[in-house]
Amino acid sequence: MDGCEWEDHALVFPNRCGWVNRETCVHRDFFKHLERASLPRIRFHDLRHTAAALAIRAGISIYT
Repeated sequence: MDGCEWEDHALVFPNRCGWVNRETCVHRDFFKHLERASLPRIRFHDLRHTAAALAIRAGISIYT
């Protein structure tokens, strides 16, 4: 693991050691995964709106 030992800090997007990941790394990896999956390039923030729209369509309360 690049010379570091994993430390769990309960982060959503940790780096390889478990610490805070730089925003640029998160975006770079996100765009790489979109390309590999042959999906259109969207903004990372658009995921929030997509999740909300899918939840509303599925009948989940917007307050959940």
